[in-house]
Amino acid sequence: MTESRYDLASLIHPVSLDTFRDEYWEKKPLVIHREVPGYFDGLMSLRDLDELISSTSIRAPLVVTRGGENGGGLTQKKTSANDLIDRANLLERLYSRYRNGATINLHFAHEQWTPLKKLCQTLASELSASFHTNIYLTPPNAQGLDTHYDTHDVFVLQTVGCKRWRLYDSPFRLPTQSLSFKSEKLEIGEPSAEFDLHTGDLLYIPRGWVHDARTLNTTSAHITLGVHHLTWEHVLRGAIVDIFERDGTFRASLPIGFNSDPALRCKAEEQLSALIDNLCQKIDPTQLIDEAAEEAWQSTQSSLGGHLVDLVELERLGLDTTVTKRLEAAVSHTKEKDLVFLRFNGKKIELPADLEKEVQFITRNKTFAARDLPGGRDDRDKLELVQHLVMEGLLTMNPVDY
Repeated sequence: MTESRYDLASLIHPVSLDTFRDEYWEKKPLVIHREVPGYFDGLMSLRDLDELISSTSIRAPLVVTRGGENGGGLTQKKTSANDLIDRANLLERLYSRYRNGATINLHFAHEQWTPLKKLCQTLASELSASFHTNIYLTPPNAQGLDTHYDTHDVFVLQTVGCKRWRLYDSPFRLPTQSLSFKSEKLEIGEPSAEFDLHTGDLLYIPRGWVHDARTLNTTSAHITLGVHHLTWEHVLRGAIVDIFERDGTFRASLPIGFNSDPALRCKAEEQLSALIDNLCQKIDPTQLIDEAAEEAWQSTQSSLGGHLVDLVELERLGLDTTVTKRLEAAVSHTKEKDLVFLRFNGKKIELPADLEKEVQFITRNKTFAARDLPGGRDDRDKLELVQHLVMEGLLTMNPVDY
């Protein structure tokens, strides 16, 4: 595994971040043809994929097959009284399906492959959203998924071979899970675009855009990055439900007989207008955005490689021991009255406000030793602060790259 650092800018290169945000994000698909076959090798090469499949836990729902004659979850057959013996042939059964035209689908691959986990962490920090990855390995002349749209945005990273994609119109603008794809209720129509993705190419599909893909005469492997946003609907729905639970006024019934009495109907309209005004007054935009920001922080995946070794070997930490800030841990600090808050790894820790200079130094530097901290504190206080942040997982004595 040869690892490189990827972020949004590198994924969509040569398109600029501003152009992507203004012209494509949640608006329309983006196709990038690069003619650089090794562009995504730092994330997942063919040999990496082979290793992942051969060493991962081959069982549903983490591994399923799509299409072909034997699509679906891969469950063990009861051939003996020993579960270990029954489990032993799952990998061969998986490849048997693949050899017969099925697509191998590895769900949540970022939980098993470190470069993908780091990519999800980096993108989550950049886009204030949570990410997951799936991998699709499709044999020649096959199609894994039927025509459909997703209820989350998707980046497709072509890592092996070639796949032909077809895009259709979007029947819904930015659908949520309550508007999930149902083929029997939609007229899909003819494709509006058709193209091939080759190794190193990228496709961005906003949620709601109908699409399908199939291989021609080559094997294909691609990574899908699923983007799970915080939406205005989510923010407002949560606020309204909270208000309804706290204020019984909104739970009162409509006037008795309003459906047949014109006067009562007019009274009901007046009451509803007053309730809407009351609801708007109770919604605090600042509070809702603060809560949404906190939720975004909570959704980031923890970056804790080497943390167990740190905890076991904490006693060897000294004033001149080099510590490293975990690059994938999105870090933010704020000062409120007599406290400084550090946010990382989905949590918030409190520190005295007079440590603000030290906190700023730590968040701005990659590597340092406790002795390097500014602020004029004695060596004991410096060491205690660094020890505390090593124990909390922001800093490490054992940076890992695996």
